[in-house]
Amino acid sequence: MYVKRICWYWKTTLIKGIIEYLEAKDKSYILMAPTGRAAKVLRDKTGHGITIHKGIYNFKKLESINEESKDDAEHSFHYHFPINNIGEYEHIIIVDEASMVSNVESKHELFTFGTNYLLNDLLTFAQISSGKNKIIFVGDPAQLPPVNDSRSLALDREFFEIELNLQVSEVELTEVVRQENNLILENATTIRSLLFQEKKSELLFKYDDLTFVKVKWKHLLKHLQILFLVRKLEMAL
Repeated sequence: MYVKRICWYWKTTLIKGIIEYLEAKDKSYILMAPTGRAAKVLRDKTGHGITIHKGIYNFKKLESINEESKDDAEHSFHYHFPINNIGEYEHIIIVDEASMVSNVESKHELFTFGTNYLLNDLLTFAQISSGKNKIIFVGDPAQLPPVNDSRSLALDREFFEIELNLQVSEVELTEVVRQENNLILENATTIRSLLFQEKKSELLFKYDDLTFVKVKWKHLLKHLQILFLVRKLEMAL
């Protein structure tokens, strides 16, 4: 298994490069993302991409669980979508936006996906413990973790090595190339680097007269007041 930790830049280019390499080697691969929007971005950029749910769950094999109740009025059905069978061939699974992959139990009144633990189900689908398939997690560990989760386990090396006893390789891209003269990105990278420091140092930004301008509070307040007045006039008209 390989965990890929990537900042904002060059991510799509890298994924496309991995796909081209796998195709040249005649390797089977599956490109996934945790949300429909992220999957669409992948398709637009690479020509491939499905949601994790569509990839790992079997929607054709819908199982109905009859929930018995003494009261006929409360007699109901619960539907279960089992984990798909990946097949016998070796696969490379690439998961983009991996920081959003949750491993918190997801409960729903009407249906259940696998075990309701998305990351666990993904690993079960990939048959990682057999060593036949590999997963490449692509994402930014500085992004917010999944909803109702305290950390992004898909980008947590210790989770795989200590808790799951799996072998992991990790690569992190840190150098800005495409927008190396962009002060907004440079200052954002400064903030990002500070997040991973055990001892937080002083946060110092770089400024210019065009993209990242240093503004005094009184000037900012005056600007906001003008915008507010213009907005009120527009609403009145």
